[in-house]
Amino acid sequence: MPADVNDGDITQEGISQPSSSPTQMSVMMFKVRLFRISTQICHHISGPSRLEAEPLGEFDAIIAEEQQRWDSTYLVDGAPNILDSSYAYWCILQTYAHQLYLLLHRPFRHSQSPCFLATSRDRCITSSAALLGIHRQIYEVPLLRPYLWLLRGVTSLKALHAAVALNSCLLDMPSSFESGSYREELNKLVLRMESLSRRSAICLKAHRILLQLQTQFGAADQQPADSGTRFENRIEDWTDMREWFGADLFNWNLDSVGNLPAV
Repeated sequence: MPADVNDGDITQEGISQPSSSPTQMSVMMFKVRLFRISTQICHHISGPSRLEAEPLGEFDAIIAEEQQRWDSTYLVDGAPNILDSSYAYWCILQTYAHQLYLLLHRPFRHSQSPCFLATSRDRCITSSAALLGIHRQIYEVPLLRPYLWLLRGVTSLKALHAAVALNSCLLDMPSSFESGSYREELNKLVLRMESLSRRSAICLKAHRILLQLQTQFGAADQQPADSGTRFENRIEDWTDMREWFGADLFNWNLDSVGNLPAV
C-alpha cells in the first residue's frame, strides 16, 4: 500500500511522517481495502455457499471493522467535521458498506425464504435506511453541496437498490411495525430522483422504477404479503444483483420488467 500522506509531504529528501488528519491518499487506501472485500463478497454471493448463514457473521464483522476505521478517520466524536468536507468521503465509503450488507443478507431477509433470518431482515432495513439517509444528506446539506454531482451516477443507483430492498422488507413486517418514517423517506427519494432526472439519465430511469415501487409503498395496507418480494424478484430476474455496483454494468432495459410508466 502507498504511504498515507499528502502530495506535499513527498520531497526529494523523503516522505514526511504520516499526518494524524485524513490525507489525500486516505480515501484511496480505504477504497483499495474495500475493493478487496467486495471481491471476496461477490465471489461468495455468486458461489454455492451464498445460502449458508455462517459466512454472514464473518463478512459482517469485516465490513463493520472497516466502518470503524472510517469513523475514527473522518468523524469527530462520532459527528461530521464541520470545518472541512472530508465527511463526504465517509458518506461515499458508507454507501459501499451498506450495499454490501444488502447483497449479503438478501437471501435471508424475507420470512417466506427457507433460510429466513430475522436479523438479516433487520440488517437490510437498517442499511437501506442508511443509504437513503446518505442520499438525502448529499442532496440537502450545504457542507456536501460540492459533491452533489455524485447523485447523478452510481450513488443514486445504490439508493434505488436500497428502496427496492426496504420496500420488500417493510411489506414483510407485521402490521404492528411502525413503518411511517421509512415510507416517508421512500417518498422523499422519489421527489429527489425526479429533480435529479433533469440532469441525469440514470436518475431518470431510476425515477421510472420508483414510480412503480411507489404504488406499493403508497398503499401498503392493501398489498399482499409477498408483493414486495414478487416485484423485487421481477427486477432481479431482469438484472444480476452484482450489477448494482455500477451504472455502466446495469441493464436498463425497462421493457422486460413490465408495467413501468413511460418517460
